[in-house]
Amino acid sequence: MQAKHFARLAAGAFVAAALAVAALGGVGREEKPASEASVPSSAAPADPLRAELVRCTRIGEAAIHDAACLETWAENRRRFLSANGDWIRDRLPVSPQMNPEAR
Repeated sequence: MQAKHFARLAAGAFVAAALAVAALGGVGREEKPASEASVPSSAAPADPLRAELVRCTRIGEAAIHDAACLETWAENRRRFLSANGDWIRDRLPVSPQMNPEAR
């Protein structure tokens, strides 16, 4: 009978310790509002597509019915699934080693 009592006491102590650790784990952490948490602070992109994607993210479910968002998502998919990466070549800086015309 005494072993059963000791096991219950140990289980209760374990649960209490787990609750204390969980409660203290969140102390000192500030939660960001959902609008700030979902969009990085460096959301001043040079790419207009990126800016439009951020706008569509911010308007939430209304973006499903927004024609500009639908076009933006289609372009984003096209870029992502593009096998040759032509869309990014225009954005990369050209070095003399990469440019055969500069030689």
